[in-house]
Amino acid sequence: MIIDRNANVTPNRFESPWLRRTIGKRIGRANRDDMLQALIWVTEVRIADDVAQGWSELHMRLHRECTDAEKRRDRLLRQRSDQIASGCHAAASELADELREELQGAAEALMQCAAIRERFSKRLGLDLDSDGGLPPDTRAALGVLDDQLHSAKERFGALVSRDREALHRLAERERYKRRSASTPGRTMSHMDALNQDGFDSVIQQALECSGFQAIRRGPRVIEATRNGARSLVFCANVLYPSAHGTTGVRMILTAQRVAAADAFQRLLVISNLPFISRPADRIMEERTPSARLMQRNELQQWVEWGIPLRNVLEEN
Repeated sequence: MIIDRNANVTPNRFESPWLRRTIGKRIGRANRDDMLQALIWVTEVRIADDVAQGWSELHMRLHRECTDAEKRRDRLLRQRSDQIASGCHAAASELADELREELQGAAEALMQCAAIRERFSKRLGLDLDSDGGLPPDTRAALGVLDDQLHSAKERFGALVSRDREALHRLAERERYKRRSASTPGRTMSHMDALNQDGFDSVIQQALECSGFQAIRRGPRVIEATRNGARSLVFCANVLYPSAHGTTGVRMILTAQRVAAADAFQRLLVISNLPFISRPADRIMEERTPSARLMQRNELQQWVEWGIPLRNVLEEN
């Protein structure tokens, strides 16, 4: 085989005469197939190294973002009595948990890539007539790990993007909250102390400010109309609620019964309680008409902070 002496890659010149003779003989005996096989083997090592490097870089990014999310979560742990801080804590906790899962997967993929790279590297210098004892499906496994690397990068980007969107929404709420603090009005403490008639009046006024025509049809029951669409608003409030108050099945059933009696297709249940029981939550969609629930935090955002209602009645 003729060696191109003008090529950019030339054999190393060893100081040992024996080594110089040995490598010269090997090159001299090599044919085109040997050179191509050697190139393929070296290329496969480089490909495996590229995939491993990709997982290593992703692992470092995941570790950095996960650490930041955990620090943010822990910093907000004692501030969860505030709705905004609680939301930030929940967003950080969710992000940290999902990044931790991705981080573990990246560590395992990196370890497997390193093992495959080692398998490929061990073939170098062996008899070119064989495949160097490469285990079956090694190349297929590398292909799978490369495909999963691209998917993992997309998931990572989606997680970070979703977290930014969540923080942006919370920042918007904080803006409304600060603005409402400069113009004192109704507060949740005030609403918690209202009798049923007073609470219904506040909700009726809030609906009218949101562009609805609101008519009270009895205790707890308000008919809201906008753009020709009729909706029933049911006030499932409690006087002086506890911090762990839960909306139960009975209240949801009552709201659905009243809505069904007058053939309302849209039902909004408004509660000043922070939670809903699991059985009550299940019947929200299982029974007709299906109900949309506005709980304490969302009620505070609407009535106290002035955040728009955002067409919740049109979504049912």
